[in-house]
Amino acid sequence: MNRKPNSTELVSHAKLRQKRSKWFGKPDGYPKPMSLMLLFLLIVLLSVYVAEFLK
Repeated sequence: MNRKPNSTELVSHAKLRQKRSKWFGKPDGYPKPMSLMLLFLLIVLLSVYVAEFLK
C-alpha cells in the first residue's frame, strides 16, 4: 500500500514535529522548562565535581 500522503496527514505530521520540538526547546529562542531543567542538572553536577576536585 504505497500511496501519496494527503494534506491532512502532512498537517498532522507537521503538528507532531512542532510538538516534539516544543519539548526539546530548540527552535524558537527562549529555552523550554525541559532543557532548562537539564541545564540546571548539568551545572549542579559540574559544581559538585569541581568542589570535590578542589577539596
